[in-house]
Amino acid sequence: LMDRCVAFAISYGQAMAKCGADMLSTGDSPVGLVGPAVYHAHCLPAEQRVFRGLRTSTACKLSLHICGNATTFLPDMAKSGADVLEIDHLVEIERACQLVPDDIALWGNIDPVGVLLQANADRVEAEATLVLRKAASNKRRRFVLSSGCTLAPATPSRNVQALLRAARQFPEEQDS
Repeated sequence: LMDRCVAFAISYGQAMAKCGADMLSTGDSPVGLVGPAVYHAHCLPAEQRVFRGLRTSTACKLSLHICGNATTFLPDMAKSGADVLEIDHLVEIERACQLVPDDIALWGNIDPVGVLLQANADRVEAEATLVLRKAASNKRRRFVLSSGCTLAPATPSRNVQALLRAARQFPEEQDS
């Protein structure tokens, strides 16, 4: 089954690259159900094969996401071959910065429901600024501010704009 899934994931990624994708994101949502030992023994080797296959056959950047509190998985995720680890809002950004080598980008980790969907724009901007400050204080060079998981379709555009506003303003704050 894993061999078939690896082959499918590589073929799917190659097709997306052929259609113009610059980056391919792999979501491994079930990992939280199997735990770190099974992930290490079975899932990680399959992910490594997928990323090796895509790296040799596409020019795309490669990303890996595991839903929920993936803190215990981060050291192995960093060995997957992904260029970027997408981290959910349940992962403490400071801990992710400590566990993931700096040559791998971190992506996240604003709460997609409690903040981006349900909060007002001021709170979104405050949360985004806080995450950026935490990443910077941990000397994280490669960080992409984003939702920690998929955005809900009803996410207000004003909240997405607030997230972008925080990202645009942050470098200016760092210079002062």
